[in-house]
Amino acid sequence: MGESMKFEEVMEKFEKLREKLKQEPPVLFDNVRKLAFVGDIHGDAETVEYVKENLLGKRKVVFLGDFVDRGERGTKVACEVADLKLKGEDVVILPGNHDISLNVYPRDWKLQLVREFGSKWREVELAYVSAMKEAPVAYVNRAYKLLALHGFIPKRRWDIEKWEKGDEEIVWNDPEITGSAPGRSPRGVGWVISNEETLEFLRKNRLSVIVRSHQPYLNEVFEMNGFRIVNVGSSSHYGKRGSYLLPEGEIKFF
Repeated sequence: MGESMKFEEVMEKFEKLREKLKQEPPVLFDNVRKLAFVGDIHGDAETVEYVKENLLGKRKVVFLGDFVDRGERGTKVACEVADLKLKGEDVVILPGNHDISLNVYPRDWKLQLVREFGSKWREVELAYVSAMKEAPVAYVNRAYKLLALHGFIPKRRWDIEKWEKGDEEIVWNDPEITGSAPGRSPRGVGWVISNEETLEFLRKNRLSVIVRSHQPYLNEVFEMNGFRIVNVGSSSHYGKRGSYLLPEGEIKFF
């Protein structure tokens, strides 16, 4: 397959993904009982293979974003996850900050794109970002009183049904409980949301669990006054791959 054909194929795939995601609301709601949450993949193609071989067809799979950068196969991962959605598999694609932001560090996916597409690399990056900006920013499961997103809840904007696609805070924010002091984020974008604000949000929305990624070196369930904050990372770049499974209520390593 020549470079120009490959370029056209990838561009067409991302455009189809954009149109598919555009049909979805900013927040998805359901009450499915068998679930798997997959955290940051960051170019780890083996994670996608694991999902296809062990999770698809058995559970709804919720991808928590950050498909590119850090790992060596960002384009392959982005395309294979897009294929799952386009083929009608029971998957949810949520965006991470590396998926909808051009100004992220590291942006080593650029080096892969240059190798793969030469001077056309920027067109591919922009097509991907454009598609991912149409993805829902959150998933709510009513059966488990659960919210899933990439980063964390936006500061003082607690009406979930008013959240919008491409919300910067939802893909950049972190919770205090995972280790940072509340206030402006040390990342330079977004906030670290205090434990008190998190509890108020959960009570107001009658939720029990928040599942998120964004700190993919953490695979841990944090208990908070009877509530749970689950952090899951699924890239071997950080040593351990995990997925959070329901109804088991545990992180399984693979």
